[in-house]
Amino acid sequence: MTLLPITLKSHVTWLTQNASNLLSCYSIAVFIIFGAVLFSVWEDWNWMDASYFCFVTFSTIGFGDMVPGTTNIDSASSQVQLIVTGIYQVFPQGFVQLVAL
Repeated sequence: MTLLPITLKSHVTWLTQNASNLLSCYSIAVFIIFGAVLFSVWEDWNWMDASYFCFVTFSTIGFGDMVPGTTNIDSASSQVQLIVTGIYQVFPQGFVQLVAL
């Protein structure tokens, strides 16, 4: 049994055929990691809870068991956080439609 030689051409061919899939996976991972860090700092959630919230938000499941912005909404910084959270929650719908093309 002989192994097929792996050439640079085969790697380039594979990469060009799967570039959009790789970009989509990396983008989703960055989206979830960025959101998990952001929400773990803002909402005092642990990293797993924040990443769970980001995954549920991105996949548009929306269980509603974790809701950001329920602690204090009186200060100006918390209102900015709510605006950023709203943008973060709307972004996945457009991103999924873009990737599906």
